Amino acid sequence: MSEETTELSFVKRDDISETFDANLKNHFNKLSVTFSTTFNPSHITECPRRIIYRCNGVKPEFSITQREADAEKDLLLKLAIVFRSCKGIKFHNDNLLVSDCNYNIVGNLDFVIGIKETLLATKIYSVENEMFQKIQEKGAIKKDVIEVMVYMWLIELNDGLIVYENRSSLDHISFHIKPYKPIIKSVIKKCRKLVEHEMNGTIPDRPYKTKENSECCRCEYEVKCWGK
Repeated sequence: MSEETTELSFVKRDDISETFDANLKNHFNKLSVTFSTTFNPSHITECPRRIIYRCNGVKPEFSITQREADAEKDLLLKLAIVFRSCKGIKFHNDNLLVSDCNYNIVGNLDFVIGIKETLLATKIYSVENEMFQKIQEKGAIKKDVIEVMVYMWLIELNDGLIVYENRSSLDHISFHIKPYKPIIKSVIKKCRKLVEHEMNGTIPDRPYKTKENSECCRCEYEVKCWGK
């Protein structure tokens, strides 16, 4: 179908559309000061310096490839279809926007599903075969557990589910997550400190003595942080 525009008697710019535009613009103007200072649950276990760089809009030295981003979207779309049709799974929500203004946490939860009358905050992760085998042997990845637990806290659910898909074989393995208060308390404490840095315009100290560690080696702000 052609994408050319045309004037139609039943498509109007009137007081309804203009009021919507004005209200939306006003709302975003109010948000503009803090909109970039939110912390995503998927980043909450990262180095605090890295989180602040991201919040401050520092240009990353590299970013996720479009191919990887498209693969993640395809996976979520596929599982959304599966969850809606799978016997024994009740589909409730997908891509659910959740937030807590007290701690500037904002994120998108992949799914809320029901199994045996239990509602579960659900996150999906696609991993390489080697990592999938490691997960089968040793359990879920710690940072993923914390992310899901934060989402459980944000939407006030007592149950979460982590689903890993093997990119090679398309096999799946899942883990049922229950709340653990010390983790949430630690997340809250970290977010408070991050908010303080944002308000004061300061950068957290490096948590590492040198850049020879696994996080710095894969950080998109390594040069910014340590210099060349």
